[in-house]
Amino acid sequence: MGYPREQSIQQATEVFWLKGYLGTGMRDLQTAMDKRPGSIYSAFGSKEGLYLEVLNHYTDVLHEQIMAVANSDNTLQQLREFLRSPLTVDDSAAHKIQCLIVKTQADWAELPEGVKNALQTALANLREAFKAVIIKAQSVGELPRELPEERVAMWLQGQFIALRTLATSVALPASLTWMADKIVSDLTGDWAQ
Repeated sequence: MGYPREQSIQQATEVFWLKGYLGTGMRDLQTAMDKRPGSIYSAFGSKEGLYLEVLNHYTDVLHEQIMAVANSDNTLQQLREFLRSPLTVDDSAAHKIQCLIVKTQADWAELPEGVKNALQTALANLREAFKAVIIKAQSVGELPRELPEERVAMWLQGQFIALRTLATSVALPASLTWMADKIVSDLTGDWAQ
C-alpha cells in the first residue's frame, strides 16, 4: 500500500531544495520517495507536475508563516523573529536557509514556462502577505500610515530574499541576525519617492 501524497511531496521538496529544479533527476526523486517512475508519473504526471505541487505546498506554508506575523499583536517583533528563524537551523538543514522559490529562480532562463509562471504567482502571493504585515503594523501604530504599502511590501520581500541568499554563503548564518534587525528598523525610514 502506498503512503500519503503529502509525504511524497515532502520527500520531493527535500530533493528540489537540495539540488534545485534543473539539478534534480527522476532517479533522485525515485530514491527519495522510494517509488518507481511509473508511480511518480501516475501520481504527478511529470517532474514538472511534482515540482508544481511542491512549490504550491512550500508557498502555502511560507504564506501562512507571514500571515501569522500579520495577525500577531506585536507585528514588527514577530517579523524580526520570522526573518531570523531560518538563520539558526542546524547543519543538517542548512539547505533550508535559502528560499526554495529563489533557488529555482536562479535557473530562470532554462525553466519550463509552467514553472516560470508558478514562480511568478508564488512571489506575488508572498508579496501580498508582506503587504498584510505592513498594513497591520500601520493599523496598530508600529509604522506610519502614509507608507506606500505596495512599495514597502516589494522592498521587504527583496530584503527577505537577499537575507536568505546571503545566509547561504557565510560560515555562520546566525551571525546575520543583525540584518533582520536592520530590515525591521529600516521600515520606519523615509519612503518618499
